[in-house]
Amino acid sequence: MSNPQDFSSRVEARKQQIREENAKLFSDPIKVDAEINKRANLEIILENVQKHAEFSKSIPPIDLEWWLSVTNPYPVIFIREQLNLMHTWLISNPGREKTNYRRFIMSWLKREWDKKNEKPKGRF
Repeated sequence: MSNPQDFSSRVEARKQQIREENAKLFSDPIKVDAEINKRANLEIILENVQKHAEFSKSIPPIDLEWWLSVTNPYPVIFIREQLNLMHTWLISNPGREKTNYRRFIMSWLKREWDKKNEKPKGRF
């Protein structure tokens, strides 16, 4: 979806902004760095999502508050991987265009996460 080096530099810049904006709220530096890293990544991923024609048509729109609440339970690498798969699926299936991409993204992430974490069936 975007150049990895460009993505990394944008994440680093956003992490610094978040750190400066919330300097007084942080108490545990290790947890803080993890949260800042995740939020910066999610914000830059959202910027990339909003650039794609498919996702930009969403009604209601995909905004930052919604995006952070939906994507927070998942690892960033999983979200990036799944967004690439969603984008490919949408391009490959033009007749199945969506209008509510919020629902599409939520359903896709939940379904793929459940598949990935499914326990094997049978007796062990």
